[in-house]
Amino acid sequence: MGKFQSVSMLLLMCGALLAFASNAAGAQQTQPSPTPAAMPPPPVTPNTHLVSPEVHRDGTVTFRVWAPDAKDVKVLNEGAEAVPGATPEQVEAAKRGVAMTRAENGVWSVTVGPYPAGAYQYAFLVDSVSTTDPKNPATVESLYQVRSLFLIPGNFADMRDVPHGSVEIVYYQSKTVGKTRRMHIYLPPGYESGNASYPVLYLFHGGYGSDDEWTSVGRANFILDNLIAEGQAKPMIIVMTDGNADSNIIHAMEPDVASDAFCNDFMKDVIPYVEQHYRVTADPQHRAIAGLSMGGIQTLDISLTHPGFFSYIGIFSSGWFANTRGPFEQINRAALESPGKKAVKLFWWSTGTDYDIAMPNTGPAIELVKKYGYVTEFHPSGGFHAWNNWRNDLHEFAPRLFQ
Repeated sequence: MGKFQSVSMLLLMCGALLAFASNAAGAQQTQPSPTPAAMPPPPVTPNTHLVSPEVHRDGTVTFRVWAPDAKDVKVLNEGAEAVPGATPEQVEAAKRGVAMTRAENGVWSVTVGPYPAGAYQYAFLVDSVSTTDPKNPATVESLYQVRSLFLIPGNFADMRDVPHGSVEIVYYQSKTVGKTRRMHIYLPPGYESGNASYPVLYLFHGGYGSDDEWTSVGRANFILDNLIAEGQAKPMIIVMTDGNADSNIIHAMEPDVASDAFCNDFMKDVIPYVEQHYRVTADPQHRAIAGLSMGGIQTLDISLTHPGFFSYIGIFSSGWFANTRGPFEQINRAALESPGKKAVKLFWWSTGTDYDIAMPNTGPAIELVKKYGYVTEFHPSGGFHAWNNWRNDLHEFAPRLFQ
């Protein structure tokens, strides 16, 4: 074989090898990927289609929880306190726990009630461990825990087919407390689409509560939506603050208001934030303040030591404790004697007359403020120190504001 033939043969062999490699690579690239195995569906258990809570037309409620390995399950529930004629023993029994019955499939259940229309909190106690209802997304926040929520429809707090306002969750930097804090703010129907300014109700929760409570179990936004739609209340902004400047609620009820962290945060951080970021009418005639239980004491402390700043004051199930009432008067006498009290158009009180734990403090508190010239109204309600009363208080108090 000649030199030319050898070179030619070598080139042909190289070309064949390159073509083979190219074809092999192409075949490798066009080979379809294996189909991924389908994820198996989750196993079907008695929990898959479990319904809890189930509210019945007669006002009874059935709770269910799947806990096949549990030895003892109870439901800790509210509702009994709203039943006319309920005794303290019945109410405490429901809160300590109603035994649930286990079925063969591991589902525990119990039916309670009937209860009047309203919103109520509950939790399961599974082998002494408290837990929310895993089948129910509706919850209520408090200082130390989260509880589940159920609603029995049929009163002024229902979500109706009316124009609805909005609820904003607002985080602000508190210079007073030195940390980021939270509040809920209700804006009435039409706020976002208009340019009008509105009066403001500052609304406080009770001890161990949170700024979430007035719009979850308290239903404040729906109560105002309905009142505004009916023409019974003026459109207003409601600011619902976190009353826990620290985790010790006793600090929120001490007589030296000038050194109280929450009161200072409220006056120096909350109100300036609201009046800077929202369309409010920033004068005493368009400011109201109200609170329940611990929040009622905070309301008294703030409004009475800032005479002339608020024209409407609401106290729900509250009053100073006996050991702080005298010191409050002594420390804050100058503010109590101020002529600024003439700006108050409504000083509205309500406490349960049957088993409300605040009743022993309400009467003496009313007498103290009357001693300094305040004109008060007392609207007694029956029953216990409970949300069914406080929702009703707001429903009665709100139509009296800014008239």
